[in-house]
Amino acid sequence: MVLIQTVESNSTYLTELYQWFESEWDDVEPLSTTKDGKVIPNPIIALEMVS
Repeated sequence: MVLIQTVESNSTYLTELYQWFESEWDDVEPLSTTKDGKVIPNPIIALEMVS
């Protein structure tokens, strides 16, 4: 089953995802809730639930 949901910027899921991005790419911008004065919406993630 795959669970699709929005997550807050302080979510452990988002932190883990961001760490993975950093390990894959050198030029990843820091996590932020705004850019150029505009609010960045909470991201949507898909979690594969293993049973």
